[in-house]
Amino acid sequence: MTSLYERLGGEPQIASMAADIFDTHAANPTIASRYIDSDPSQVVRRALNFFAWQRVDRRSTQAKT
Repeated sequence: MTSLYERLGGEPQIASMAADIFDTHAANPTIASRYIDSDPSQVVRRALNFFAWQRVDRRSTQAKT
């Protein structure tokens, strides 16, 4: 079974999706105010870290079973 990280296309695809989502939300007048002080590169990095952590955590859990 492949991880969600792998199914999403790994780092390049996740970074692209995170950047697109950030841009879409920042341009949405209803929620744009939540993103005024956000650093887009930090948001993308956090998304990558989240999905990479999921991949590592799942594999370490499988190794214990």
